Amino acid sequence: MVGGNSSLNLMYQYVEHMMAHWGGEPVKFLCPVPGYDRHFTICEHFDIEMITVPLNDDGPDMQQVKELVSKDAAIKGIWCVPKYSNPTGNTYSKEVVEQFAEIPKVAGDNFRVFWDNAYAVHDLVEQGDELPSLMTAAEKAGTTDNIVMLGSTSKVTFAGAGISFLATSTSQLAAFEKFLSDQMIGFDKVNQLRHVRFLKDIDGIKAHMAKHRDIIKPKFDLVLKKLEEHLAGKNMASWNSPRGGYFISLDTRPGLATTIISMAADAGVKLTPAGATFPYGKDPENTNIRLAPTFPGLAELESAMDVFVTCVELASLNAELD
Repeated sequence: MVGGNSSLNLMYQYVEHMMAHWGGEPVKFLCPVPGYDRHFTICEHFDIEMITVPLNDDGPDMQQVKELVSKDAAIKGIWCVPKYSNPTGNTYSKEVVEQFAEIPKVAGDNFRVFWDNAYAVHDLVEQGDELPSLMTAAEKAGTTDNIVMLGSTSKVTFAGAGISFLATSTSQLAAFEKFLSDQMIGFDKVNQLRHVRFLKDIDGIKAHMAKHRDIIKPKFDLVLKKLEEHLAGKNMASWNSPRGGYFISLDTRPGLATTIISMAADAGVKLTPAGATFPYGKDPENTNIRLAPTFPGLAELESAMDVFVTCVELASLNAELD
């Protein structure tokens, strides 16, 4: 399905569609952390209890996922950003993707894997990560009814004026289309055509995203350079070096993320709120900070990073003195 300007809107509508199938009983979702705050907001809106699972370098802890869904029938879904995860930048491995195709056999018919492939073409290097096809694995496993794949041209074309996508099995897509038909006649087909004429095909998309890379990779390089110069080897923070996506995930010493973000704000640098990458806005260790370097120009970004690393150093030293 090709939709309107927001894949988030399709996610929300699909969860709303499934609430009737989940029978009005309490519903729970698994949430790999750190993760995407908008996923968590949807769960909060529908009063869906969120259960965190660790996000490793190759994807969620699948042993824990399997154990949780096998023991609790109320768990009806899991959120995934499988390529260049928000905010850690990790891409799921072939083994993890294949395990996701098998999980519905343990979890039950109405379990859904929400596969939010938001950064499918958002590479920061020429040869980006390859994400194995979950739908191909699900076809082999016989679980395509349980897979909901999403994407959009967010951060590809125009902010607020892109197009979104949803894919699932033929029968499940027909049921979702019926649900949507009571709300709307259809999506903006003129805007869909505009995208076809502008992007044309996969080669056109790759050429377009190479221009994006030329703009934003120097910003990521600058942020990583500042972190390395000022914080490496000091036991004050750890961070990822993403190959794609739009974020850098940094972990402070335990208990300092809120303080650092507040200090930076006082100095004029606005950061994502502490806890945003965890359900209910509560990072149990108060360590994770999501850096989003794409918007500022290089000069402004350099000044902002000077402020940020200074705040990390000050907060860390103050904690030692206390």
